[in-house]
Amino acid sequence: MTLVVAVGLLLLAALWLVPGARGLWGGGADGGREAGAKGEAGESVAGDAARRRVRERPAAMDKAQRLLRGLLVAQGAVKGAVPNKIDVDRLEELRAELDRLETDELIAVLRELDASDADKSAKVQLGIFIAGSLGRRDPRLALDTFVGRISVSPQVILAQLSAIYGRWIANDPDDAVGWFEEQAGKGALAVVEVGRLQIDPRIYFESQLVRAQAYRDPEAAGARLAAMPEEVRQRLLSDDWFSSASPQRAKAAAAFLRENSGDGDAAAVIAKAASKRVAQGDLAYAADFLSQLEPMPEERAAIVGEALRVRVSGNDELTITPEEARKWIVEQSLEQADRLTGTMLGQMVEWHDFSEMSRLAMEYDEEGGSDEVLVAFLKSAPASAKEEILKLAEKIEDAGVRKEVAGRFK
Repeated sequence: MTLVVAVGLLLLAALWLVPGARGLWGGGADGGREAGAKGEAGESVAGDAARRRVRERPAAMDKAQRLLRGLLVAQGAVKGAVPNKIDVDRLEELRAELDRLETDELIAVLRELDASDADKSAKVQLGIFIAGSLGRRDPRLALDTFVGRISVSPQVILAQLSAIYGRWIANDPDDAVGWFEEQAGKGALAVVEVGRLQIDPRIYFESQLVRAQAYRDPEAAGARLAAMPEEVRQRLLSDDWFSSASPQRAKAAAAFLRENSGDGDAAAVIAKAASKRVAQGDLAYAADFLSQLEPMPEERAAIVGEALRVRVSGNDELTITPEEARKWIVEQSLEQADRLTGTMLGQMVEWHDFSEMSRLAMEYDEEGGSDEVLVAFLKSAPASAKEEILKLAEKIEDAGVRKEVAGRFK
């Protein structure tokens, strides 16, 4: 019996949920919001609620079992499924089924999941699906319900919660900001330790806040960004800011990144942040994005270089020729064309012979009357071609530049 099938069968056997167990999440699915009733009237209400949960529990148990089974099948972790193959259609069906449940049904299923002895990983994953379904209908409820569960699997849960929070900010920024301040104020977003790793939940939510405020209150967003640890700040600056941005938002994002790049290279920061956007479609699509963005000349050159890099080094197949890339470079960034061409040819060595790409570099240099294409080529060609690089470097007229090229291998 394979390990995957064994885990799947063990999980299915464990789905008979144990009443009264503390459970995976530790806090109960109501997020601590049910208080003990006082007085005879309160006791009566509490008793009615308890009896209702007892009546509803078999249905919730059945749903939890069925949903976990569906998750395992989608992941290829049960007998009869394709081992380790994710079935995207089944995962979509699972998501749709959760979305059809009423909110109180979702909470009831989560409560039974809490009490389950099922596999922790599967419970976390189904919990993430439930969080997503709650978040699509009531982001505050989703966050209130799961913020106390972060320590169970911090990075996985925080990724989902920050995505929910990001959508909430976009739709209701004032309410979302108020929620964050309230949670931070009462210490609900304390640092979580996982082994030797310390994870700060505030960073996940504040990153979403910075992105949202960058468009409507860039000064406040800049202040938040400046207060972040440098590593986090740099990671956020180089994140994807442009993939789904309108022309107006794209310009605002570029302005914010330019203003807050600090001592770093603003052009490089903006190009990195635009990487996913310029990787979409063909080079004409990337050119259209550049027209909309209207970047500064150095920023434009950096984005052109990034658009080519992701097509040459970031794909399983090469979809452009060196000649096509050169033509596009000249059209988009004439002032930096030679440097960008040399870098592109160096990257193209991954797909073409070194000798062929070096020949093109020297041909382009003959047209321009300089060594700039060759120099950029030798600086970006793979280090595995060390002997060829050093031999060609002798053709560079400037001794200082020859030394720079040779310095790659010291």
